[in-house]
Amino acid sequence: MDHPGGLLHDRHLDLAQLVAQALGVPDQVVVRRVAVAALAPRFLDRRLGESEWLAGEYSIADIANWSWVRIHGWSGVSVEGLGNLQRWMGTMAARPACERGVRVPMPVPDIGRDAKATEEFAKNARTILQR
Repeated sequence: MDHPGGLLHDRHLDLAQLVAQALGVPDQVVVRRVAVAALAPRFLDRRLGESEWLAGEYSIADIANWSWVRIHGWSGVSVEGLGNLQRWMGTMAARPACERGVRVPMPVPDIGRDAKATEEFAKNARTILQR
């Protein structure tokens, strides 16, 4: 399957194909959506080069985006070379409310960087879903 500009890893493409088959839509439709997700950190980095916070001041935009950006490693999306985004991620992680938030309902490790911690987190998450 073709994909835009080499932005996607093979596992992104495998997932895109599975989703496309499950939904009964052409692979390219899903690949385009996955490509947009892979580009999102670049857009955020550009915006954060203009402002300390996504909406000009700290807001729900920061909270909502940080919740998925902080676990970017899980999806294989890189933030390497995105200095503005990395600065913002560090600032967000240092906020007391964010520090508390990642411990509810259980601590969330740096998913994707520590395979053992990621697997342990997945195991614990499955027990919550099975209750």
